[in-house]
Amino acid sequence: MLLFPKNEHFVEDRGRSHQTTIIACAVATWSVAAAFVGMRFYTRRWLLNVIAAEDWVIVGALVFSAAESAGFIEQTAYGLGRHMSGISNENLVKLNRAGWYSILWYSLTLCLTKTSILLLYIRILTYDWVRRAAHLLLASVLVTNAWTFAVVMSACVPLRAFWDPSVSPVYCHGQSFYWASTGMHMGTDFLICLLPMPVIVAMRVRWRQKLLLYCIFAFGFFVCVVSIIRLLCLIAQNSKKDTTYDNLAIPIWTCIEVNTAIVCACVMTLKPLATKLLGRRSKPRRRPVPSQQVALSEGHPPTIGSKPAKFFQARQDSSWIEVPGRVHSDVRNLDEDEDEGVSVKPRDLEVHIMLDKDMPSSIPSAHVREVQSPAGP
Repeated sequence: MLLFPKNEHFVEDRGRSHQTTIIACAVATWSVAAAFVGMRFYTRRWLLNVIAAEDWVIVGALVFSAAESAGFIEQTAYGLGRHMSGISNENLVKLNRAGWYSILWYSLTLCLTKTSILLLYIRILTYDWVRRAAHLLLASVLVTNAWTFAVVMSACVPLRAFWDPSVSPVYCHGQSFYWASTGMHMGTDFLICLLPMPVIVAMRVRWRQKLLLYCIFAFGFFVCVVSIIRLLCLIAQNSKKDTTYDNLAIPIWTCIEVNTAIVCACVMTLKPLATKLLGRRSKPRRRPVPSQQVALSEGHPPTIGSKPAKFFQARQDSSWIEVPGRVHSDVRNLDEDEDEGVSVKPRDLEVHIMLDKDMPSSIPSAHVREVQSPAGP
């Protein structure tokens, strides 16, 4: 909530205003986010021919981000970016009301963005513990944002007292509620960024490809840094008197945070588009095995965010395992068969590690097949 002037004397330059800067930042950052969402949908619809739930969730985040940008533009119309002494009390009421809307849209944008990222994790990361952790994080994000939504909707009783000082409030939340909400949001941000890192460490790929994956997923840490900067700006605003003019950093960093988060969620899905635009600069060092040829001939290269490929060989007892160390349920344990009284002959298994080196986002697979043992006495 913005402070109302109490006959303070501000050292001001009436010819200066930050309004143009705020509007330009709101429009530019949202436009960049919209461009990445558009590229994501082009990749998913036209290159991979698959659109999942996380894609529609990120569209919802983009819509709420547009509402937040519109809220900042509305605030500039009522005086945000100008000196407080030159703004009427009537406009300050409207400015504070638009600020309340912006807080609501900000929370919903981050909630949907995190939900989209976690849904993508659940679908592409095949380690059981990672999926369980992603489900727990998703539940935490939803509960945290439900609590934040309740706090914002009940900021004051009656709610109008939040932006109109002429209304005597029965109750208003203290600042501790908002600091707690900010801390929980930042905590989930860091956990979401850290979650895929152990999976990347376990992948057996060339160091350049692994470095690329680290950079893609670590891009989310930039959002965490922006959140910290924004928090410091919020803390600093309490010591400023000319609130509408001096707090330029808050709308700037808020727009950067929410729209960069949307960009981060989209970058993970753009591998096929980058391949299409840049082309392959290196040839594979070995011929792909038949199962890889099938995957490439279908026109759906495996990538972060694409459907997992399924390979079948006629009349062959085989299993494709997307993560090393996991054994598919179809590969039966010989000891268990013996315990059940089933006569089982000794068998040998060949394990072939599959990896398309030209697709750094694909996860190594193991091809397990039975090898006939030589006839014995």
